[in-house]
Amino acid sequence: MSTLLSHKKTGTRDIPKEWGLVRLGEVISLKYGKGLSEKKRTTGPFPVVGSNGIIGYHNQSLIQGPGIVVEEKGR
Repeated sequence: MSTLLSHKKTGTRDIPKEWGLVRLGEVISLKYGKGLSEKKRTTGPFPVVGSNGIIGYHNQSLIQGPGIVVEEKGR
């Protein structure tokens, strides 16, 4: 952390005083993805992402981007 900036306490970490605090759901939309089995894929330019990274490619996108993929599996 820079000692030149003043910081504020957030309960877990110090952040620059100029930053605001918001709940994640206020600034992004979290949505559950869709499964696409290997049998249903038609080779194309769109990556199919699984828990270990890219597991194949498909000819159409199932979601509208831009976006960030966050994998969670095996609760």
